[in-house]
Amino acid sequence: MPSILCYGDSNTWGAPPALPGEDIERYSPGQRWPGVLSQQLGEDYQIYEHGLCGRTTCYRDPVQGDHLCGRDHLPVSLATCAPLDLVILMLGTNDLKRRFNASAAMIANNVGTLVELTREFSGEDLPILVICPPPARAVDLPRDAFAGAAERSVGLAQEFARMARELDVPCLDAGEFVVSSEVDGIHLDANAHRMLGEVIADKVRQLS
Repeated sequence: MPSILCYGDSNTWGAPPALPGEDIERYSPGQRWPGVLSQQLGEDYQIYEHGLCGRTTCYRDPVQGDHLCGRDHLPVSLATCAPLDLVILMLGTNDLKRRFNASAAMIANNVGTLVELTREFSGEDLPILVICPPPARAVDLPRDAFAGAAERSVGLAQEFARMARELDVPCLDAGEFVVSSEVDGIHLDANAHRMLGEVIADKVRQLS
């Protein structure tokens, strides 16, 4: 049975769009894009959902905690789910927070670090699929940690594509198929999760 690790942030965990201060909810397993991926691929595949709200690529978050650093915990996920046939990395949205002041190129390079870490930990032969998150949308919210994220995400897809070429890894631009919610500018609504899961399933079939 092929096993796939989906490693990401709140858009992998399944957090709906919400305003600051609202309780964090979660889409049902069948609504989240990894669940849609599982439905599309069928019972012959094992899908591991390792999404975490607030997870960054490589940054230790001084506000929300060091545990959100994706680089630190990726080896744990790889070891927990081994043996794996594919790793899907979808991170970068939380790097757009203004406290990290990361450019699109920096974020893409950070994801490249995760690609290299995966290869170092699990072997060069393990297939990896990188997903570029859709651009952030400009919204006017109070105490918004993502203020300016829309501007910082300009060129994100191009930088991910550049990184993917350099590391010879397939890359899917989610922004070609879905958009971030106008409610909070960063999360995906249920329809976007469904569409993304279907698109990723098609890509996985191509890679198989």
